[in-house]
Amino acid sequence: MVVPRSLRADLGRDSIPRDQSITIHNIGLNNIDLEGRVKQNPPSLQVITIPNPQNHLFGPSQRTAFQLPLDTALLVEHKGVKSYGIIDAHDPKIFVTAKDFTLLADEKYNLKGGLESTSPQGFNQFWHIEIIEATGGGGAYNTAYGQQVYLDQLLAEGYGHNIRVRLTVPWGSDFIQNKLKRELSNLEYFPVYGINDQNVGKNLNFSPVDGKKLTFRSEVPQTAGEARNLGISSDDVVVLNTVRDSQYLGLLEEVLQQDKSVRLFLSATDSMIKALGKGKVEELVRRSEVYISNREELEQLVGKINDVKTLVKKMRSLQSLQNSDEGKKGAVYVTFGEMGSVVLDREGKIYFQPTLPMVDNPFVKREIVNTSGCGDSYLSAVVVKEVMGDSTLDILDAANAAGHLCATQPTASGLWMSTESKIKEFREIYGGPDVLEYEDGAGRFVRRNNHGSEKP
Repeated sequence: MVVPRSLRADLGRDSIPRDQSITIHNIGLNNIDLEGRVKQNPPSLQVITIPNPQNHLFGPSQRTAFQLPLDTALLVEHKGVKSYGIIDAHDPKIFVTAKDFTLLADEKYNLKGGLESTSPQGFNQFWHIEIIEATGGGGAYNTAYGQQVYLDQLLAEGYGHNIRVRLTVPWGSDFIQNKLKRELSNLEYFPVYGINDQNVGKNLNFSPVDGKKLTFRSEVPQTAGEARNLGISSDDVVVLNTVRDSQYLGLLEEVLQQDKSVRLFLSATDSMIKALGKGKVEELVRRSEVYISNREELEQLVGKINDVKTLVKKMRSLQSLQNSDEGKKGAVYVTFGEMGSVVLDREGKIYFQPTLPMVDNPFVKREIVNTSGCGDSYLSAVVVKEVMGDSTLDILDAANAAGHLCATQPTASGLWMSTESKIKEFREIYGGPDVLEYEDGAGRFVRRNNHGSEKP
C-alpha cells in the first residue's frame, strides 16, 4: 500500500513500509544519442543572436541561431566511420531566409531519411560533427538513469531499499542494454516488443557554441510485434514520458483502468500532444497524480501563457482535472529552463524558484555546456522525492539544482547525475535561491521572510 503523507514522518526516510516494495516504471521511447562536437568549418561560424519570443513571463532574453546555406548537409564521424544526414527543411521550426535557412538553438529537428552511409547528392557544404560519445537517450531513458543514480546513494546509506527502477520501451537495443548493465546494475531494461536495433533511432546532439545544443532526430520504422506484459503491480509508480504510439500507450491504459492504486506521473511533451491529440492527453491528466512539463509543452495543451496570472489559471485548470473522479488533488510542475520552475502543490499553494540566486562572487561561474536532458534531470529528482514523500519546497529546490547540474555536463545523462550529496555540494557552491509564493490578491509571486510577512 501507499502510506498516507501524514504517517510518513513516523516511518523515517522512506514513504513505503519496509516490508513493501514498489517499482518506478519509466514508460517511453529510447534511442541512441550520438553526442558530438563541431569541427570548425564555414557552416559552424554563421551564428547570429535574435530575440527570444518565448520568455515574456520573466523578461526578455536572446537566442543563438545558426544561418546555414540551403546546400548544407551533415557529415558525422564516429570512430573513423562517416555518416551523412540531410536536414529536413520542411521542419516548422526552421526559418527560411532569402538564401539561407536558420536553425534555432536548443531545439529538436528532423533528419530527412536519418543518418546514411553514403554522401547525398547536390550538397556542396557539410556541417562536420565529430562524435565523442554514444549513449542511450530519450526522456524515459534519461529520467530512469537519474532515478537510479539518486537511489544508489540512498541504498548505500541504508535507505531506498524498497524502490526499484525499470525503463520500459517498445523496442530495445543491445548497445543500450549492455551499456546500462555496465553502469547501473540495478536499473532494469524492459523492451515490450523485444530487442530490435533497427527500430531504435540514432539522434545527433551537439553544441556549436556557448552550450546551445541542437538535436537532430532520426525517425525509425515501427513493425508489429507480440507485446509482453508490462509487469506493473499494485501501488507501483508509472512515469509516462513521450509515448506517441497509440498501440503502445494502450497497453498502459489497460493497466491504469484495471488497478486504481497504480500512481501515474505524466510528462506530456509537445510531440506526444501533437501525435495523440489534446483529448487523449487530457484523459491521462485526469488519471495522473503528478504532471510535469516545460512552458512550451504546457502551452501546447492549454494555450498561450504570457503572464503570471494566466500561468496560475492554466495550472489550476490542470489540477482540477487530476484524479477528479476521486476528488484528489495532484501536483503540477512547470519548468522555464534557466529561469527556474513553478509548482502548484496538493494544498493549492503555488511556488516559484529561480534556478540560481544572483551570484556576487566573480570567481563563481555559472557554466552552461549543455541544455539537452536538463528537463529529464529535473523530472528524475521530482519522481524520487515525490515517491519518498518529501515536502514540496524540498522537491522544488532539489529538482532545480538537478536540472542546472545537468547543464554543466556534456551529456544528457550519466553517473554524474544528482544525488542528495551532489545537490548539497551544488548549493554550497552556487547558493540557494529564495522561493516565492503566489499571492492571489497581489496577482504576483511574493518573497516572504521567516515571520510570514512580505519582504520589502
